[in-house]
Formats: sequence, structure tokens, C-alpha cells
Amino acid sequence: MRIAVNTWLNIADKDLESASILHQKGHFRNSYFLFQQASEKANKAAALFSGDFTEKEVEEASHNQFKIPRKIMVRKEEKMKAAIELLELYPMPKDLEHFSNEGFARYYKSISDGIRVIDSLKNYDLVNFTLEDLDDYLELLKGLKTIEYKFPENSNSTLKSHLQAMAKYFGQFGTVDALEAEKEIMDLLADKNKSQSFFQDIIHRLIPIQFDSIFIDYTLYFCALLTIQHSSMTRYPNNGINPESIYIKELPIVQKQLDFMELLKEAILRLEKMNANKQVLQNLFSNLKTTQ
Repeated sequence: MRIAVNTWLNIADKDLESASILHQKGHFRNSYFLFQQASEKANKAAALFSGDFTEKEVEEASHNQFKIPRKIMVRKEEKMKAAIELLELYPMPKDLEHFSNEGFARYYKSISDGIRVIDSLKNYDLVNFTLEDLDDYLELLKGLKTIEYKFPENSNSTLKSHLQAMAKYFGQFGTVDALEAEKEIMDLLADKNKSQSFFQDIIHRLIPIQFDSIFIDYTLYFCALLTIQHSSMTRYPNNGINPESIYIKELPIVQKQLDFMELLKEAILRLEKMNANKQVLQNLFSNLKTTQ
């Protein structure tokens, strides 16, 4: 699968290079078509990388890039619903308020709202964005691209406290799996060297990966938003209208196209790095799961 992801990303990157050349030469229609192609391929590569889609499912998605995030959101919605039902029976302790029922409920609502937004896109004009809207999107993505997080000096003790509370929470279920999870956490915390190494993995490896993932996800989402209606519009006349007369220099999405393509190129680069280190990431997450 890693090779397949690389193939999709490589072609997407080449599409962006060609789109940039065409844009500079004033061939805006063809340039925007290749921007759409790059966005579509990058989204499909991300779906393969995450394991949420098989190669066959990616092919079946065709040009509808939002089939990918919608399916992922539906799965997350189901998991969140199950988690909320569980938390109603076994509320989280105060030490783990960020895992509270209310927090999960807000996240569940955001996922449900996201699904409704995707389903309603067919009713919206995704061609004539305003420059103000596009600048807002760019500001958000550029902020996510450069985001940094400074951990407080007491990070290790805070993480230890959270894990102790998590172990206690698991223990109350009394099942074999729950008691085993509780023991694994407490054994980890009892071993100073292992726990310190574990905390450093979270701070210096897991969190940066999460930030990269957020940037990639949002960039792919907004690029899909800006291109999903253009797979056909850029290629064929519509009601007798020549698409060359639509994709002109004055069109806001054309004016800001290079800015979004630069961000998409960065998202592709970060996803390529994650894919190259996928085995390392899998080992890291596997180690982290022993504490969940």
C-alpha cells in the first residue's frame, strides 16, 4: 500500500507543477483542471495511507473527492455515538474532563454537522468564492502550517497523572481486558526509564505528527472544496458556455489558486514523509495503544 500511496502523491505533485506553468502562461482553464486533478489524487492517497479506503474503493470514488471524508466521518460518527453511550454508564473522573461526555457530544455534533455540510455542497456555487472567503481559508491553513506547541515544564507529571486516572477508570469495568489495560499502564508508570521514554515519544513524536495530520486534513478538505465542481466544468462547454470564458484572471479562485497549490504541495510533502516512516509510526501508535 505504501507504494500505491507514493504513486498517487507523485502524480499529484507533477500535476501541480504543470498547473503552475500553465497558470503563469495564462492558460487558466487547463491550469485549474490540473489543480483539481492534484487535489483529487492527494485526497485518494490520504485515504489509502490512513487505511480507511482500499484501492478499489478509491477508484470507485471517481472525481467526487468528498466521498472520502464523508465515509470517514460516518465511521467516526458511529464510534463517537458508542463512546457517548458508554460514558453515560461509566462517566469519566474529573481528572479526565477532556474525555467527558460533554466533550464527546460536542465532537459528535461537529462530525454530524460536517456530514450535513458535505451533503449540501451540491446546492452551493463553488465557483464564485469571494476574495474575502478565500483569504480567510488561506489564513487558517497558513496558521496550521506553522503551528507550534510549547509544552509546559511539568508535562511529564501531567501525563503521568492522566494515565493514572485512565488506569483507575479502566479498572472499574472489572473485565479481563480492562484489568489487563490497567496493569499495563501501572507497570509502565512504575518503570521510570520506560515511562520517561514514553512521555518523550508523545511530546516529540506523536504531537508533531498530529499537527501535521491536522494541516494535511484541512488542506485537502479546502482544496477539494475549491475543485470538486471543476472536474467537468474545466473540460466541457456547459449550456453553450465556453469554459475558457469562466476561468479568467479576474476570477477569485484563479487569483488565489497558486496560494492554495503551494499549501497543497506542502501537504503532499508532509504526507510523503509520513508514508516513508509508516512502519515507525505504526510501532509508535502500537506502543501508545497499550495505554488506552
